[in-house]
Amino acid sequence: MKLLSLSIPFFLIVLFASACGEATPPAEIPQTVQTAIPPTIEEAKRPPYHLFLLETYTKRRCKTCNTIEARTKKVLAEHFAQELQEHKLVYQFMSVEEADNYELAKKFEASGTGLYLQTVTPTTEHILDLTDFAFSSATKDDSQFEDELKLEIENALNQLAQ
Repeated sequence: MKLLSLSIPFFLIVLFASACGEATPPAEIPQTVQTAIPPTIEEAKRPPYHLFLLETYTKRRCKTCNTIEARTKKVLAEHFAQELQEHKLVYQFMSVEEADNYELAKKFEASGTGLYLQTVTPTTEHILDLTDFAFSSATKDDSQFEDELKLEIENALNQLAQ
C-alpha cells in the first residue's frame, strides 16, 4: 500500500513533465500571417489605446502548442488584418527561454506556452490570461477556439472604442 501511495505522485510528476516534451512539427500556419505580423512593434508606432496579444512558447512543443499557434495566426489573418496594420492590435510570438524576453515573461507570469490578451490605455493595462481556454479548446473543435478567440479580441477592441 505504501508503495502505491508513493508511486502515484511520481507517476503524476512524470506525466506532467512530459506533457509538452515531445517535439512535433508545427501545424500549417498561413504564410500571410508569418510575414504580415512583425515580431515586435516599436512603442512609438502604437496608438495610446491598443491590444497586445502575446503568445509564449518553449523550445520543445507538443501538438497542442503548435495548434494554438496555427489557429491564433489564422484568426488574426482572417479577421484582424486591418487592426494589425494600424497597430490597434499588436501580436508577438515570444520564447520564454530567451534572456531578452525575461522581463516581459515576468510581467505576464509566463513560464511556458501561453496566450495573453492585454488591453492598453494611456492610464491602465489589463491582462487577460487565455492559456487555459487555449489548451482546452485548441484541439477539440476546429471552430470553437477560433470563434472564442475572435470574440475575446472583438470585445476588447469594442471596449477600447468606448
